[in-house]
Amino acid sequence: MRRPLFEDPQVDEERSRSLPRRRLLRGHTGEARASDGQQLVDGCHRTHCNERRRSWSTGYVGRVLVPLPPEFATTRDALHALAEHVLCAARHRVTGRIGLRATLGGFGTPPFGDGERVRVEGIELVHEIAGETRRAPVTTLGAAAAFVGIPLGAPAGVFVPTTQADPDVLLAVDAGSATALASWYAFADARFADLRARHADQAPSETQLWPEHFDLATDLGDADAHTRANYGASPGDGGIAQPYLYAGPWDTTRRSGRFAEYSFGAAFTYAELRAASDPADAGARFLAECATALLSAPE
Repeated sequence: MRRPLFEDPQVDEERSRSLPRRRLLRGHTGEARASDGQQLVDGCHRTHCNERRRSWSTGYVGRVLVPLPPEFATTRDALHALAEHVLCAARHRVTGRIGLRATLGGFGTPPFGDGERVRVEGIELVHEIAGETRRAPVTTLGAAAAFVGIPLGAPAGVFVPTTQADPDVLLAVDAGSATALASWYAFADARFADLRARHADQAPSETQLWPEHFDLATDLGDADAHTRANYGASPGDGGIAQPYLYAGPWDTTRRSGRFAEYSFGAAFTYAELRAASDPADAGARFLAECATALLSAPE
């Protein structure tokens, strides 16, 4: 079920199911910014933004969706476990925040602490800190946690993990499937950037990859006026096996018509996107049409 989420470890699971996610400051990386560290943080943020722009502009990553390899679901689930039990855990230990981002060739944390980032690029785990970059192949969760230098496991009391934190099970990660997942997040990230820019007056939240769902999502609109909604990209789940874009109104009374197609709202699947002559344009039109409908005052 697509639902509003929080970047607040004090909010328990029950509250996060019923309350809208608090608005995030655009460009905020989640940690306190001391004046003597401002240059480092700003530099890391610029690097992250530049990587996103490069990702959007490289071939199929920005415009075209590749066929999904047979190993896609297995790879997705393995990388989902890495996101829950290593990547977001690394950020949470320093900042108390869990949101991830689409990054060059995959996904990972935004910069935090001492210029630190933990991310997946292809089938490699990348750890950046204090200007140094180390890489290691993705093997097991235990090895990944040790490589980053943190205890294995999702942050306690923040969300209920949907994957197991077995330290010794080999993560089945296929290179082609990892590339397809990275291209999906980059594809969606570019569409959400356009959506957020078009509706900058609707308090759009930062686009984040939420570790428990493994969805990339933003939200915009006025909750008090019943126009706020989630706009996201799932890599596939128990409800829809393939990746899909979605729009889900926060006000459940607005889940009618096209927004009653699924329990969370409306969806546009990977197969439907690939069948379009221009998948990027088709995805943008789906999001734009949903936003137009949901930002209109309810009848």
